[in-house]
Amino acid sequence: VGLRSKSFGSLTMGRQWNVLFDTVVSTYASFPYSPLMDAYKPEIGLSMGSRNSNMIKYVGEIGSVRFGLQYAFDEKSTTDSKAAGGYLRYAANGFAVGGAYLYTKMPGGTEYDAYTAGGSYRTGPWYFSAGYGANKRKNDINATSAAISNAYWNGETNGGFLPGLPTDLNNYSKKRELFQIGVGYQVNPQLNIGMHYYH
Repeated sequence: VGLRSKSFGSLTMGRQWNVLFDTVVSTYASFPYSPLMDAYKPEIGLSMGSRNSNMIKYVGEIGSVRFGLQYAFDEKSTTDSKAAGGYLRYAANGFAVGGAYLYTKMPGGTEYDAYTAGGSYRTGPWYFSAGYGANKRKNDINATSAAISNAYWNGETNGGFLPGLPTDLNNYSKKRELFQIGVGYQVNPQLNIGMHYYH
């Protein structure tokens, strides 16, 4: 549900993509041709689940600059997280650069700071990209929050990260980071080849 104006931007409400996901897929996704499909894309795996329920989000544009702000209400449920953040992105002449921050509070009370920043350049059939992402846990974790974090971080699509042992919360990850760089080439409308390095 939302409102959109050519002059004032858009205001949307409901379950939607968060600011980290918006920044990655519009700025430096390793597979930009269809970033929503289930392909290996660990940079999206650092976007704290990619979506939030009960969110209000504003997105505006001034020339080549796009910016967004979000706030997600937790509704006191066992699955929905409270989250607040924003992003800033510049894109022109095949070049794009952007960054985002998202604070998340899990239903169990565990808090995270998450960041992403990156850029890309397109020229003809070539696509070059580089980016960084980080998730940092700010306080203790409990079983409720660990189960949700596992869902955010695990799985091949999300990069197959190992967040820790949910049965041993003392060994649960406090921080994870990803650096990436890559190149893609559109051979023809049906065939794209690419190579990416993730650390």
